[in-house]
Amino acid sequence: MSGPLPRIASFPINKDQGICDPESHKTRDLERLMVGPQGGVANSVVFLKNISSGKAMDIPEPRRFLDQKLCRYEPHILLVPQNGLLKMNRSDATLHTVHMEGAATYNLPFPFTNQVVSRTMPALGRVSLKCNGGHAWMKAEMLVIPHPYYAVTDESGRFEPDRGPARGI
Repeated sequence: MSGPLPRIASFPINKDQGICDPESHKTRDLERLMVGPQGGVANSVVFLKNISSGKAMDIPEPRRFLDQKLCRYEPHILLVPQNGLLKMNRSDATLHTVHMEGAATYNLPFPFTNQVVSRTMPALGRVSLKCNGGHAWMKAEMLVIPHPYYAVTDESGRFEPDRGPARGI
């Protein structure tokens, strides 16, 4: 990316500050645009279109496992194969939810710490995730994908489509 960055909206951290904001930043952005020091754009999905055959599905597990940690969804971008499992965990000692809209529709509360919950993702497409437990800044995106030729860019804007995202996650 070159030129001035657009203004990024931020949300006040107004709930569970001790857990969500241990470094007292007071706000958090939605991580919609992450530009590295060299201008690379992170967390962009790169993929091949119109693929009907090829290698077996091998999306790295970290892209199919969502953690709720420091009141953030990690990773921010998920890739889950069609009919594959999304595994979800809550590392924080506060109530979170994973509310999904789009190709998958779930509203899952996470009342217990470190309890992994799984859901199958049968429909292809985009899924928006948010916490409706009072943490308005917790958002992520997931793509339910039909083939393995997808990658997520790293902080330098690099990706490796034939081996998954750069640096394996």
